[in-house]
Amino acid sequence: MRYQCLALLLFQLVGGTIPTSEHVMKEASAGSFLVNLDQQFGTAGFDWKLITNAKGFELKGADLFTKSEIDREVICRNKKNEPCLINLKLFSLKNQQIYDLRLTIEDLNDHAPVFDEAPIEIFFSEDAQVGQAKMLYSATDEDSDEFGIERYSLQDDSETFTLVEHVNPDDTKVPQLILKRKLDREEKANYELALTAFDKGDRSTTVELFVNVVDVNDNQPRWQGCEGGALSISIKEGLAQGERLPVDVRATDADEGLNGQITYRYSSTTNAEARRVFALDSETGAISIAEQPDFEKVRSHVLYLEAVDQGAEPKIAYCILNVNVLDENDEEPEVQLTPLNAEPGSNSSVLFLKEDFEVGGLVAIVLVTDKDNSGQEVTASIEHSAFELTEFEVGSFQLKLAEPLDYEQSTVIETTISATDGEQSPLTKVYPLKIVVQDVNDNGPRFRLKGNGHFSFSSQYQVKLSEAEEEGYVLLGGYRATDEDSGDNGCIDYELNGKDAALFRTEVQGDCGPVSIVLGQKIDYDELEIDSSGELPKMQLELVAKDRGVPQRSSTTMIFIELIDENDNRPTFGASKYSFEFDETSAEGALIGVVTAEDEDLSPAFSDIEFRFKPELSSGANANVPPNPFRLEPGADKKSARIVLARKVDFENERDNKKWDFVITARNPDSIDADVSEAHVKIALLDINEHIPTVEFKKGRTLRTAANKVYAVVEDQINVTVAKLEVNDEDASTSAEDITLNILPDSSQFFKLQPTRSGKYLLNYIGYHDDGLVLVGIVARDNFNTDPKNETVRFPVYINKSGRKNATEIAAIVDKSADENDLFGADMMYAGVAAVLLVLVIILIVCCCKARCWSKKKQGSQEAYNISKKGGHDYLANSRHGATLDSRNDFEGNWTKPYQHMQSPGQLSYTSGNDSGKGESIPTQNYPGNSYAFPAPPPAVSYGRATEIGDEEWMTDSLLRHNTQQVSEMEEAASDTFVAVPMSKSSSSRLIYSPPSSAQNYQSLSRRANSQRPHFSTFLDEDVRSETSSISVALLNAHTSPHYDSDIASNAGTLNKRNIQYKYPSPQERDEEK
Repeated sequence: MRYQCLALLLFQLVGGTIPTSEHVMKEASAGSFLVNLDQQFGTAGFDWKLITNAKGFELKGADLFTKSEIDREVICRNKKNEPCLINLKLFSLKNQQIYDLRLTIEDLNDHAPVFDEAPIEIFFSEDAQVGQAKMLYSATDEDSDEFGIERYSLQDDSETFTLVEHVNPDDTKVPQLILKRKLDREEKANYELALTAFDKGDRSTTVELFVNVVDVNDNQPRWQGCEGGALSISIKEGLAQGERLPVDVRATDADEGLNGQITYRYSSTTNAEARRVFALDSETGAISIAEQPDFEKVRSHVLYLEAVDQGAEPKIAYCILNVNVLDENDEEPEVQLTPLNAEPGSNSSVLFLKEDFEVGGLVAIVLVTDKDNSGQEVTASIEHSAFELTEFEVGSFQLKLAEPLDYEQSTVIETTISATDGEQSPLTKVYPLKIVVQDVNDNGPRFRLKGNGHFSFSSQYQVKLSEAEEEGYVLLGGYRATDEDSGDNGCIDYELNGKDAALFRTEVQGDCGPVSIVLGQKIDYDELEIDSSGELPKMQLELVAKDRGVPQRSSTTMIFIELIDENDNRPTFGASKYSFEFDETSAEGALIGVVTAEDEDLSPAFSDIEFRFKPELSSGANANVPPNPFRLEPGADKKSARIVLARKVDFENERDNKKWDFVITARNPDSIDADVSEAHVKIALLDINEHIPTVEFKKGRTLRTAANKVYAVVEDQINVTVAKLEVNDEDASTSAEDITLNILPDSSQFFKLQPTRSGKYLLNYIGYHDDGLVLVGIVARDNFNTDPKNETVRFPVYINKSGRKNATEIAAIVDKSADENDLFGADMMYAGVAAVLLVLVIILIVCCCKARCWSKKKQGSQEAYNISKKGGHDYLANSRHGATLDSRNDFEGNWTKPYQHMQSPGQLSYTSGNDSGKGESIPTQNYPGNSYAFPAPPPAVSYGRATEIGDEEWMTDSLLRHNTQQVSEMEEAASDTFVAVPMSKSSSSRLIYSPPSSAQNYQSLSRRANSQRPHFSTFLDEDVRSETSSISVALLNAHTSPHYDSDIASNAGTLNKRNIQYKYPSPQERDEEK
């Protein structure tokens, strides 16, 4: 429909006239508004295009503006006195019609008069007559005659000269200097005047005029063939350079000598264009062609000729020669192409068209003109069949697409437009035209698989990446996606998407070059998350290729990356040092301890750990020492190793190896030595009390031997040494100093033991026994920490007080007593054994009572209780701000009766000691003072002042005494006793207290540094005091109100879940204890 309307319009326009409008404008600067085309032509909403003479103009909608400065003197340089016209041809896209706009440029007075020579110098003969005139150089003005030279004025202070204006046939004015009075060269040889030229506006120019007085030259040159001072001729524009004009204009002078010698020149009035086209011979006056005249440029030239003699006072004759240029068919037609619907970047010789441009569509307007003024029509045609030219007005053609464009077949079409004029000898202009076919984005990128050159829209890549690779490692290099389109449609950009895209980046070689996928940062395999299957999932990337066309097309390929773990982490032990203990009763295969290590590598190949003894430290330092009695058994988790006893050891047989200090290494099975970790292990062998002490009686002057038995004979003497005794014990950790000897009670009234500095004992007889045989009972006891052993021996001593028995008789009696179980001796032995057993039972009962019960003693009107707790797992809460308590069911039968051992006005509740074993939590927040309340009614207790406590693992308290004597003195001197406060396991925890003056000698209790459970002793002996890590003792004061000291409460901690269970004694038990 569109093109039908266009055809109808063209049909109406054929043979019609072009709408024309005229507009008068002044000279204007660039960017000046000139006229609105709709108002000028009476149209509305037309879409205008400039198609000719558009160099100095531009359209903004329907408004016409100057694009550059409009200067009449530049545009119409040779049409000074003619109208200055510019014809603009406009094309309306709305009605597809050409319009003519004729602009008349009016002149402005923007130029001042100009003298070609300045200053001006002329000569007057001294015999010049008054009234003699001298022609002066006239001024010129580039403005039109409207603002041309109006008048001249003269400034002559001497009043010797006056000025008149000579009017030429072309109405130009030439100033003439007139002599007013007689000159006298001897009186004044030169004059300085001022000549001013005024134009018809408000501009003027003044030059200096120098008048020199010379001798007389009284004849003026005369022109031959230029009668009346003017002459006109016509020439063809095709005259060649150097050809003379068909005119003979010469001048003569009647004077002789220099005054009669004539030279020719152009007057200053002759313009530059005429001087450039025509050359004047200064000697002959001949005029020839200097530059080929062009009718199309300048149709008429005016030459102002001067014939000047060479006298002292030159005389000048003037001739005006008008040269008319005749037109010739010497100009080829001109072709001007204006793109209309082409793509941006198109110009008059190159058109850009998309390959989907519609067939029959209007591409451009072609105007054909002929500078020759012949009035003949011109014709135009295009060579390529894909396009056609149709004339819709005289000299105006439409360029249309005649066939479809195909970018894939031809990207560039080069053709010509031929324009021919209608002269008898026609001239043809061949106008080259290039059509660049632009591709449309109808192809998407395709990925080229490496190797076989196959193209695929969607493909997958499987690659492996070691975690050892550094940033910048090229994962995939030189991959390219191709696009059959061109330009931006075929230029491809790449981007990475997917959950792991942040770890990589793309690098493209140049613009639209191959792409490489590069590691953006080093990846640590061990920091990645394992999925629910227990495996590290593959990393995923989406490589997207996008062209730059509109609409944009893209394709995607998936890249799956398998990250390979490297053994880049060495195993690390859970501790740098381990300490273990075992006793000599441990059997082969007994577990000594466990060492653990971790490896941050995730893959099993690098996370399994192999434990070994370091070879150079796997046995003792002494080469004769038996080898390491341990072996390592790997744990099922491959992260630990059990240190197991490889053979049974005996503390006494391995005296040099009671402690082992060695190194265990942890390594991955395939690691190198540099990736091995080490841990130092110390193992101590504990002695067990396996042997009974022995007593040996050494011979002395009182000792005798009968039937291989040693006995002593004591005469009637008192305080005599009967025998020297030596004690021994095969246990390696027990020395003679660790063994004590005591005489049984049945013998202690007659004998006593005296220790010596050498560790031996002397058995001394102290008297009071009648004659007869005495079996002295001696008990040897070792002081081993656990399971002490003792041995009782009977030593025969015969008291021969009266001296009635001789040695033989005494020997017989001793021998007989051994064979017949002498009643005295046997009864004495059995009685002694029974007494010792009774004493031991009483001591044991007393110790148990003191370890498990409360002992009561009167303290005035108050009752105080020494509170001890059952078991090493009982813990005491000492936190004001919160603690967690629970109960356990591991008590003895008579302890399981539930007691309401804690009472609370707040949230604190109670629990029984026979719960499920899992523990019950008892919150103690907001409990005022954390006071403990005991039933019926409880005694008032408090803890002494403390400055620092720990909060790690709590210890068992135990009743402490320094020794029996001090305790006895304490009971008599004060009503205070001490208990150990549960303290932190940390060796840095210390409880500082201030006991009353009566208890100043009490000290802190020490514990073993490396024991898992703190060990407490009833007596603070030398062994306990030698330990290093300390816990402290607090005062249990029976005379103060129950409360926790604020210093203790401020260092609150949360306890491990352990039970606090106290056995509250019944009244009957209290009486029994008393």
